[in-house]
Amino acid sequence: MEWVIKIENKPTNRILVKFNPELNLLEFYGQKKIKLSWETFSSKTINIETNLEEIKDTLFKVYEVMKNKIIYYDDISDSFSLIKTIEIVDEKKEQN
Repeated sequence: MEWVIKIENKPTNRILVKFNPELNLLEFYGQKKIKLSWETFSSKTINIETNLEEIKDTLFKVYEVMKNKIIYYDDISDSFSLIKTIEIVDEKKEQN
């Protein structure tokens, strides 16, 4: 069983919450949609014997970590998009 928490004004971000009854856990995944798949940027697991306050705190923590990692991802992605080709020089051939 799982629930999707949408992030206001961020249609490519979400928090996926999975209920694992076998292990008595709630699993939270901060995700970003990249191309066609959802990639996990943060996660946290808590016991199902919890309360609303702990769930809210967990959602906030997962969101904050996800948000920061997405900033890094976007910067790295932008950097790689600037690299079109690289030239590798064979030192042995240059010495001849």
